[in-house]
Amino acid sequence: MPALATIFGTVRGIVHDPQHRPIVDATVTLKAKSSDYTQTLQTDAEGQFHFDAVPLGEYSVTVSQSGIRDARTAVTVLSGTAPVLHFELRLPTQAQSVTVSADSAPAQTESVTPTEVVSREEIMRTPGCNEGQ
Repeated sequence: MPALATIFGTVRGIVHDPQHRPIVDATVTLKAKSSDYTQTLQTDAEGQFHFDAVPLGEYSVTVSQSGIRDARTAVTVLSGTAPVLHFELRLPTQAQSVTVSADSAPAQTESVTPTEVVSREEIMRTPGCNEGQ
């Protein structure tokens, strides 16, 4: 009996968050590197996906979910193989900035030291002043 060559493979995988919880309804796209061949599907309740009857060759697999950064990897589909890919989707990096402002106290316009303008004559009349002598 002649041996039959398999010209298809399977690509399957799991999509989860950093705590290893499955990500449901993530979009998984399988795109051939050397042709227009593309398949897209959603992950199931366990975060799993499964592409059957994939022609042999090199592919790019992209996983995306709204509000989460995409994950991408390359995979080579060989005859009779079924690689299992693991994708960990991380929350997007968030840049935060904090601006702190406060109203400054009004400038002090009054001196705490009492001041008074005195004339030369008043100084001369001050007891103990002996300038004129």
